[in-house]
Amino acid sequence: MPAGGALMWAAKAAAAGRTWLILGVVLHQSAGSPPATGLQVALDRSRRLIDAVRESLDSVVAAQGVSEQGRRTATASGTRPCEAGSAHHVC
Repeated sequence: MPAGGALMWAAKAAAAGRTWLILGVVLHQSAGSPPATGLQVALDRSRRLIDAVRESLDSVVAAQGVSEQGRRTATASGTRPCEAGSAHHVC
């Protein structure tokens, strides 16, 4: 029995004046179906995930307080700013 479609992907999205790298994976899509069916379902669901992230990224970045320079703005809770080029998507 086939395990189902799986896909690891990377996409880019623009928000807060910069480009963000989005990484994701979908697993076990339509298990038990032919491999081509599982792959198509994995592709379709990945597209939906990418679209949803792109649509919500501006509000998520704004809520996290990240500026165009990629630094988190100071908050009342004392969060420290991120260094530019940090490996974290939002520090």
